Amino acid sequence: MFRPFSGPITGFISPAWTNLVNAPLGWRAICGLHGQSIASIVGGTGIYPILISAIIGAPAYLNGYAAPAIVSGLMDHGMTPGAAMTFMIAGGVTSIPAMVAVFALVKRNVFATYVGLGIIGAMLSGFVFNAYLSLAP
Repeated sequence: MFRPFSGPITGFISPAWTNLVNAPLGWRAICGLHGQSIASIVGGTGIYPILISAIIGAPAYLNGYAAPAIVSGLMDHGMTPGAAMTFMIAGGVTSIPAMVAVFALVKRNVFATYVGLGIIGAMLSGFVFNAYLSLAP
């Protein structure tokens, strides 16, 4: 008799979590990026890592399961915490599926406001998060 949930919960979740943790490695291999190039693009100080993370994260579909693993992998390769926060928020608010759903319901100016506020809000959260981390002891 087939019983898919017969084992302990950790045995069921572990293989899926392992695949998600390895997702950044596959994404990096497809794009041909190395750890040093990721660190040079979204690492360091200033507004550029946060701006680039907002632009890259905006069309990305980041659900609650994949986002922590992807961001963890990017942070392991040098992404700043503020850029990671921006990437996660921009991907959740302005992903392509979310934008398609909103575009079908509202007029163009409301849609442009939605996308603009989503990206600007994500960037502001990244700046505030970096400022908070720089003030923390």
